[in-house]
Amino acid sequence: EDDKSFHMNRCEICEIAVQYFDTLLEDDSVEENIDQILEKVCRIIPAKNRPQCQAVIDTYGPYIASLIGQLASAHEVCEAIDLCQKPGLVHMYGGEQCKLGAPYWCISEQHAKACGELDYCKKSVWKN
Repeated sequence: EDDKSFHMNRCEICEIAVQYFDTLLEDDSVEENIDQILEKVCRIIPAKNRPQCQAVIDTYGPYIASLIGQLASAHEVCEAIDLCQKPGLVHMYGGEQCKLGAPYWCISEQHAKACGELDYCKKSVWKN
């Protein structure tokens, strides 16, 4: 993979997806439901980053949809679901984000521990 210029990180993918999603939501001529709009979002991402985009949408789609109305920018939405780090802060797990529920708790063992939901994730989500 020589071409580093097109490699996008999760934060950038999230921001582009959120901006596009927001644009589609505001377009009155788009009469699709949220799931149909979410399906389209990753089509604007460069092909080699689409699997990552799809993973973001599959995991966070409903949260992105609800956060768009509450937060001012795509970056804030992506910070809220922990795909972008807040500038100048050491990345912390838990806190306010624990209110996002199982999709947030079970992203990783660190998230699950920080939210006190490790047992839940092991029993209900990860079940290996």
